[in-house]
Amino acid sequence: MLPQIVPEEHLTKLNGTNESIQALLMLLSPMLSGALLTVHRGFL
Repeated sequence: MLPQIVPEEHLTKLNGTNESIQALLMLLSPMLSGALLTVHRGFL
């Protein structure tokens, strides 16, 4: 979908940014889940 809405000269930079964001989310998601479970268990 991105190649259809982004000019070709910006596609490489956008793909790199997109991959960086995905990697960051894969790193932070388990941490956030653990924190939420810890907080939730404290209220039980």
